[in-house]
Amino acid sequence: YYGGIMMYSIDNARHVGAGHTELQLYTRVVKHELMHTIEFLLRGSNDPDLVDAWLTEGLGEFVSGGTAGGSVTSLAKLDSLTQEYGELNPIAMHQYRYPNVPMIDYYYYYPMFELAVKYLLDPSGAAKPRSGVRDIFLDVREGIPFAASFEARMGLGLTDFEDQFFDRIRGYLR
Repeated sequence: YYGGIMMYSIDNARHVGAGHTELQLYTRVVKHELMHTIEFLLRGSNDPDLVDAWLTEGLGEFVSGGTAGGSVTSLAKLDSLTQEYGELNPIAMHQYRYPNVPMIDYYYYYPMFELAVKYLLDPSGAAKPRSGVRDIFLDVREGIPFAASFEARMGLGLTDFEDQFFDRIRGYLR
């Protein structure tokens, strides 16, 4: 396996048994996974630790229109999530190490990852160029560490983005 996707068909017992037979959701999942394929090809590796998990999954969710627990488009939704799960900073998810809470990736982290990417790319948010995201993957391919490339391409330090995440996002959603 390298830079491709393999998925069960929508009528497979695995999907049917889990209740995942909605074609629209299935289509979004395919788009999400294809985004990962593009990432793998750009960075020249499918090593999940080369690029932070929040950006990788956030891009998949952003491109697909969201496959998980619903997009965060309001302060009310953000507040609801942080009340239920706590103020878990998605930018701190550098590697795939989710807390041991059932479905927290689906209901909390994926929507928050998508929100982080939306904020970065939205003209009403940080207004960063989409080409900068592509260039991060190309930099990583050349051996430049993710944090250094993120700062160079986004004009924002990764530590600063993590530290200021909730303030930035609350201002963005107002």
